[in-house]
Amino acid sequence: MPQNDLMELIRRMELLIPPNDSLSYRCRTEKLNWEDITFSHYSVDQCKETWSLLQKKIRRYRLLKEVLTDAKEFILNPPPVKKYMHPGMPQKPPSSYQIFYKKKKPFLLEQYPGIDIGEISRQISQKFKQLAPEKKAKYEKLAAQAKAKYDEELQQFYLSHPEVEKLPEKNKKVKILDLKPRKPYTPFLLYFENQMRKGSNICNNDSQAKNSLKEQCREQWKKLSLKKKVLWITKAEQDMERYTEEVKKYTENHPDFNPISIKHVLSKEELALKDKFSGKPDKPPNSAYSLFSRIMLQSDEIKKINAKDRMNFISTQWKNCSEEDKNNYKNKANELVEQYKKDYEKYLESLPEDKKQLELQKNAPKKKPKAEISEDVSKKKKIKKSQPEKVAEPATPPISAFRYFANIKKFDNKTAKKSWKKLPDEEKKEYEKKLVEIKRKYILEFEKFLNSLSKEELEQYSKTKQELKFSSDDFVDDDSTTSSQSEDESDDGDSD
Repeated sequence: MPQNDLMELIRRMELLIPPNDSLSYRCRTEKLNWEDITFSHYSVDQCKETWSLLQKKIRRYRLLKEVLTDAKEFILNPPPVKKYMHPGMPQKPPSSYQIFYKKKKPFLLEQYPGIDIGEISRQISQKFKQLAPEKKAKYEKLAAQAKAKYDEELQQFYLSHPEVEKLPEKNKKVKILDLKPRKPYTPFLLYFENQMRKGSNICNNDSQAKNSLKEQCREQWKKLSLKKKVLWITKAEQDMERYTEEVKKYTENHPDFNPISIKHVLSKEELALKDKFSGKPDKPPNSAYSLFSRIMLQSDEIKKINAKDRMNFISTQWKNCSEEDKNNYKNKANELVEQYKKDYEKYLESLPEDKKQLELQKNAPKKKPKAEISEDVSKKKKIKKSQPEKVAEPATPPISAFRYFANIKKFDNKTAKKSWKKLPDEEKKEYEKKLVEIKRKYILEFEKFLNSLSKEELEQYSKTKQELKFSSDDFVDDDSTTSSQSEDESDDGDSD
């Protein structure tokens, strides 16, 4: 660091030293909030490392002159003398942390013989901070019981010893914890928090270790059994109930409070897992074409076809089916629907009455106003009159002028970059103009393609696109995505 930056570092450290500080410099350094010390482009680690190097180069022992100065200050301003305490006076009760400390200290001493007392305090303090709210409440309850017992014993002591002056009550400003309700956690976040508490050696301020653990937990989460996942899904639902209740109480005391609307903490996949575990049957395809599409999407044949062309392929295959085959699919779809109704009825019977009513409300069809129904009927009539011919899905245009140029010339990426770099600006602009025109035509053709699909085909097309998007999200790594984006950016950068 330059000299000015070193002085700024020292100044910022001085600002965080509390008045009447009595800790050793080592202890005080550890307790400083280094996030408040960082400045300019320096990180927490860089500031700590600089201070560590700096303190090695300076004297850390005291001279006699310095000790004598402190002695003079002590003589002129002596600390208040502690009043005589009656031996029969009851001892002050321990706090929740002190109870926890007393319980955990023997285990640490046994586990790590010869461990420094400061390290014991640090580890126990970290464990206490990461305690689950319900476990912390247990220690707070024990502390409250000890306090009540102490108050009773103190009252009896004063009655037995009227000559003893009562201890003055400390005029402390009690901080009233009036915190806003904590947002509900998703199942994965609850699982991650639990793993964080287990790995008690990880500090909350250590973002690198925390992120590393989070990535490990993501991999573990994917491999969790259905039973274990449902356990965390249930806990997330309970957390949502807790949040709703806390918001209700908080709003009563704070009428101006506007809570953030949180509709769901569970994803569609998690809701499906929960339903599956509870025995709820899967909804069958609602038509012959939907059944045919589902079978085709699971076939080996479809895997050989490009993802964006799959719906076109399925639509063409369906058209080529004979009427007999289509009727067979229709009959099979009807059978599946009938079987689903029976299975769903059994599932409803297995539910408690309150959950049964909720399930029925959730699946009840939404009634439309009469005006909307008549509009829908007239729209359907119009659609039937002028049903457009089927159109093939157009090919997606290149993302940039450089990509368009590379596709036309059929160059590999390295050769294309070199050739693109050598092109005059006028020619590059020509490629850009052509690409704009291609994209405009693509939009028009894509609209025609969508309009040519029936309602069922359109629903199936949207569903397939969504499934393909999710599957690509599962298998594409964030780093690889970023690198491919940066490659495109570099391609565009070459064109400047």
